[in-house]
Amino acid sequence: ALHAESSGLKALVTQRVADGIEACRKLCGGHGYSQASGLPEISNNYLALCTLEGTQQVLEPQTARFILRGVAALHAAGGGGVAYSEKGAEVYAHYTSYLTMSEAEGMEAVNALHGSSDEPTVQLAVLGLRAKTLALDVAMSLHKAVEGGVAEKAAFGGMGIALGKLTRAHSQWVLLRDVVNGVADLQASRGTAHGGATRLGGADLAALSTLAGLMGAVLLEEAVADLCAFGLMDGSGAKAIEAKVDELSVRLTPDAIALVDGWGFDDAHLGYSAIGSYDGDVYRRLFDYAQQEPLNADPDGTITPSYKQHLARLVGRPWSKL
Repeated sequence: ALHAESSGLKALVTQRVADGIEACRKLCGGHGYSQASGLPEISNNYLALCTLEGTQQVLEPQTARFILRGVAALHAAGGGGVAYSEKGAEVYAHYTSYLTMSEAEGMEAVNALHGSSDEPTVQLAVLGLRAKTLALDVAMSLHKAVEGGVAEKAAFGGMGIALGKLTRAHSQWVLLRDVVNGVADLQASRGTAHGGATRLGGADLAALSTLAGLMGAVLLEEAVADLCAFGLMDGSGAKAIEAKVDELSVRLTPDAIALVDGWGFDDAHLGYSAIGSYDGDVYRRLFDYAQQEPLNADPDGTITPSYKQHLARLVGRPWSKL
């Protein structure tokens, strides 16, 4: 179970972080493309993690196989798929509890999205409904293929896209579940954690709660296509989720910088970054970085004679932005 869970999470999280780094680079425009930003180096160093210890194509089927075993355990137990067979019941009940959700419970959560799309229990239930629906669909497709004479191993190997989609749906549910539980524990302890080493105030807890709600809303937005494809949601539900993402983004904006600074990153984490330094003295750092370029450090002007003739006299004047 631990291997299955970590396989899916590794595949999902490393790709999302790599995508996030690339998004940050693009948001910085030309400065993000420059080595002076530090972002190209961060991206190049991190990208390897999407491959090391297994790529999505290698890891996702391993998680999917575990989920399908959970489906088989439910089927073996009978009772309409609401309880697992005794063998492995405790494991499956913890890691794939959404499989026991009834159709009525799932649709109740979908209908609640119109007014409570940032409510953690609603978000988790809808993401769980999506994962369950995908799991049953994959299990049925695999069963039909085997019944049609295809070897089980060959049938499983030919469903890579569906298995990947199932694993990502499961892993997103796991991520949100743990974030929601973590925030709930902090709220229950009034912001005290790590044996009293961490103490958060009311504003901190409110910001974390909003962040968790936004995370859930974004994951729901990604799940809309699957939910609509299986007839579990219509356009109005999708619009409600989109509106909630916009609302929570606006609400979280004043706390965004503080939430990032809360990780305690210092300049050393960015290597050398002229635009990411803590003091914010961006343009001076960019100018200093440019001086390290060999062409700009030419002492006798043999490489760039035109610089001294035309530009050097302009640098440093009172009206110069640099």
